[in-house]
Amino acid sequence: MSSAANGTVGGDAVSQETNDPTDGTKVGGRDSCNYCDGFWDGDRSRGQIVQVTSISGTTIGITPPLYTAYTLNPQALPFQPTKRAGVENLQIYSNNTHTSQNNEPIRMSSCAYCWVKGVEENYTDGDYVKVYWGYRDEIRDSYFTNGFNHGPGQNNNSVWFGFKTSASKIENNIMERCENPVMLQFGAAGNVIAYNYATGCWGIPSTVTSPFEWHAAHLQFNLVEGNVGPAFWLDVGHGSTSETTTFRNWWLGTSFVCSPTNDTRAVVDCTGTNGNWSKDGSRAIGDDSLSVTSNFVGDIVGSAAQQGLSTSNVAVIKWNSPRNYNGTQYGLSFGYTLFGDTGTNSLDSTTAFSTSFVHGVYNNIDGSTTWSGSITHTLPASFYLNSVPGWWTSTGTTRFPPIGPDITGGTGPGNHANMIPAQACFYNVMGGVEGGAGSPLTFNPNSCYGVQPPTNVRVTLN
Repeated sequence: MSSAANGTVGGDAVSQETNDPTDGTKVGGRDSCNYCDGFWDGDRSRGQIVQVTSISGTTIGITPPLYTAYTLNPQALPFQPTKRAGVENLQIYSNNTHTSQNNEPIRMSSCAYCWVKGVEENYTDGDYVKVYWGYRDEIRDSYFTNGFNHGPGQNNNSVWFGFKTSASKIENNIMERCENPVMLQFGAAGNVIAYNYATGCWGIPSTVTSPFEWHAAHLQFNLVEGNVGPAFWLDVGHGSTSETTTFRNWWLGTSFVCSPTNDTRAVVDCTGTNGNWSKDGSRAIGDDSLSVTSNFVGDIVGSAAQQGLSTSNVAVIKWNSPRNYNGTQYGLSFGYTLFGDTGTNSLDSTTAFSTSFVHGVYNNIDGSTTWSGSITHTLPASFYLNSVPGWWTSTGTTRFPPIGPDITGGTGPGNHANMIPAQACFYNVMGGVEGGAGSPLTFNPNSCYGVQPPTNVRVTLN
């Protein structure tokens, strides 16, 4: 570095560079997002948070290593985070009285090794949890249910990572009747989003299928593994995304939406016409125009519910074919710009498809499994777990991995998908119903993920 005067061993630093005008890290479908990097007028969208391990003169040691090189006016900005603070075993009961949209029950800002665990939040009027400038944080084993508002902006009812949050994890949570179950924004890098279950999620109007969403420049090197939810969308509304990997997820392509769908706390009813599958933007995976080098491996895309929306189903669509907003359901969509784009946006491109890696993806629409070239068809169980985690079998879920083209005997499309623990907790322990009837439900994380006492134990005394 030119100077290490402000660095502190054990502190954090934001490593970043100015935007590359040739790769679209700032340019988006709606605007240039001059707030997407926090402080630099949108000019430093791409970066990573690291921890300082040593300082010798102007040489700084860091962990983990940089995910990628930074060569365009690189910069390291040191800061002192709050460390090892957490929220556990808490119920947050919101009442829709916030006067500002930019409110959330839990916010962690500049926090390292911090956590949210075993928390229930119901009827948030913002996002459930927001993490800003985070490093090695965890959001896990929690139940996020319902939101008063399902509109854009601050009302996404999401578990949210942003502002270069790095090396953090959203794992083993239940998201019910939210808008976007998980949202990454503003340069989040190198995070793991894994084994979360989402049901009954929608956007305004209630016919919109709301996905796990990557939303603002420049997201990179994030892993999405083992989730079950409505859809996955690499959105380019505020800029580009790169090196995303999805692995062994099941994306249904639609979501069951129940009444009420207005801003009220009321008993949720899914019976008869009070429950319907969302039909607008029915795409299991959407890889949009400014997204590059995405990896889709071992995923299951689509569902019988998606195909039942109409008789028009397309397994894969690539720009420049015209795309419908509703009336046609898609397994995978490549190269369009924003949700309602039919193929006429100036940013539409073939790049998303030409730079993507699709391997071992089972498509329910045509029953095909796509393999890439001569690459091995033997998939690892996980890209981040070395063994079956301790919380896996407590709900009676024993199959690991649960999802993939190499899995047989499951109940999902092609018999390739079994329940993940959060899903088994929702249905088998909490008595949940697709779409969230009767929610909020009684939630006790120890009943789902805690150490269960042995039964039928006999002791023989000699």
